Amino acid sequence: MDFALETDDWKRNAYLIKKSGRRNIYAYNGVIVKEINTSRWNNLNLLDYNNYLILEKIISGSDFERNFVKIHYENNYIISEIVKDFDGSISNNLLKYNGVITENFWKILENLLEFLIRKNIYFFDLNKGNVLVKRISRDEIIPIFFDYKSYNKKYFLQLNLLFKSEKEKKVWRRFERLKEKVN
Repeated sequence: MDFALETDDWKRNAYLIKKSGRRNIYAYNGVIVKEINTSRWNNLNLLDYNNYLILEKIISGSDFERNFVKIHYENNYIISEIVKDFDGSISNNLLKYNGVITENFWKILENLLEFLIRKNIYFFDLNKGNVLVKRISRDEIIPIFFDYKSYNKKYFLQLNLLFKSEKEKKVWRRFERLKEKVN
C-alpha cells in the first residue's frame, strides 16, 4: 500500500465512519485512516501497528494470511485498505452484516483462533464490531481481523491470565459468546 498523509488537509475530503472515545475512523481516497482523538490514548495507533508487525511475521505464508487486513503506520495514523467483497461492495462487520453467518465461517474463525493460540497470540477483543464479514463469492464468507490493539492485552486485575490455559479459556469464552450474540 503506497499512501501518504502529509498534512491535515485530507480530513476535509474524508468521510467519518466512526467516532469513539479513543479514535476517529475515516474513509479517504480508497483507504481507511484511524486517527487518535485524545492525548490519553496517544500511543494506541503505534501499539496497533507494533502488534500487527508481530502478527504479520506469524501469519505470513499461512492459510490465514487472507484473514487479516494489512496496515501501515504514518505520522501517528493507521492506514489500511478498505476490505471489499467479491462484487466490489464494502465488507461489513458482524454488527452490520445482514446475511446468514454460515457454519463454515465459524469453522474458519475457530481454526484461525487455534492457529493463533498455538503461536501464543490471544485475541481477547472478539466482538461483533471487530470482525469483518468478507463475501468472497455469492455463497462463501470469511472472517477478517482489522484491529490489533487488544491482542495479548494484559488485564492487571486478572492474575489468572498469567497462565496460558486461562488465556485460552478466555479466548474460547469470547468466541462462544460472539457466536451466541450473532446467531
